[in-house]
Amino acid sequence: EIKDRREKTLEQFRLLELEQTQRTLKREHVARQLEDRYQTPLAELRSQLAPAAEPAAAEPGPTPEAMEAELGRFRTKMARIGDVNLGAIKEYQQLKERHEFLEGQLEDIRQTRRELSKVIRHVDDEIVNVFSAAFADVSENFTALFTTLFPGGEGRLRLTEPHDLLNTGIELVVDVASEPPIWIYAD
Repeated sequence: EIKDRREKTLEQFRLLELEQTQRTLKREHVARQLEDRYQTPLAELRSQLAPAAEPAAAEPGPTPEAMEAELGRFRTKMARIGDVNLGAIKEYQQLKERHEFLEGQLEDIRQTRRELSKVIRHVDDEIVNVFSAAFADVSENFTALFTTLFPGGEGRLRLTEPHDLLNTGIELVVDVASEPPIWIYAD
C-alpha cells in the first residue's frame, strides 16, 4: 500500500512538473509573441500597461494563476488598442519631408514674386520716364508743325489721365481758324 501511495505521489509530482513546464513554455511563447509584435521587451510592455497606482510586486516570482490573469489583462488591453500601424512612423517622416520640401518651394515662389514686383515697378518707372519725355517732344513738335501747315490754326496734344501715365490716353485738339475745334481721342 505504501508503494502504491508512493507511485501515485510520484505520478502526481510528474504531472505537476509537466504542467509547470507547459505553463512556463506557454508564458515564454506569449512573451516572445508580444516582443515580436510590438518590438519591445516584455518588461517594458509590462511597465507601460501596468496601472501607475499598482506598486511593484515584492514576491520573487508570480504564480501560474497570477501569470494567467496578467496575460488575460494584457490580451484585453491589446484588443482595445487594436492593430498597430508599424509603417506609421515612416509615413510620418515621408509626409514631414514632403511638407518641408513644399514649404521651401512656397517660400521660393514668394521670394520670386517679390523680386518680380520690384522688376515690374522698375520697368513701370522707366516706361513713365520715357513716355513722359517722348510725349513732351512729340507734343511740342506737333504744335509747331500744325501752325506751320495751318497758319492761324492751333493744334495740340493732351493727356486724358496726366496723373496716371501708364493708363492714359491722348487727345488731339485741332482748331482751324474757320472751323470749330475738333477733338480726336486715341487710347
